[in-house]
Amino acid sequence: MRNISNQPIPHDATVEQLNKELRRTQRELQNLPLYYGDFDPQNNVLAQAGSIFIRTTKQGKNTAEATPHIYIKTSDNTRDGWLSLLFLGSGNPAGNVVAMTGSILLDVLTGTLYKKTTGTGSANGWSAV
Repeated sequence: MRNISNQPIPHDATVEQLNKELRRTQRELQNLPLYYGDFDPQNNVLAQAGSIFIRTTKQGKNTAEATPHIYIKTSDNTRDGWLSLLFLGSGNPAGNVVAMTGSILLDVLTGTLYKKTTGTGSANGWSAV
């Protein structure tokens, strides 16, 4: 077992030591900059650089907007600066998912991994890896 600070917990640790480590780990997790919702965080979520936002699926949509995204915050304490680089979806994203070059999409039905190699701001330029 490992804790968040990547220091191994001794195999002969006492219950008291394990409980102390559990409380410390819980405190660290409470400070993790992780957010979620069924909307785009751009201009909606104020957060620090390095924060993560998971956009959940919108029900009843068959477009890229319904695809779950993982956003990474690039600038401090503003509502902009969110980059969506990781996507989950079903089927080939070519012609369907608008993304930045370098983005990655995992087809959850087939396990195929796609990488956006060209065409920032368009739905073209996806290639299976």
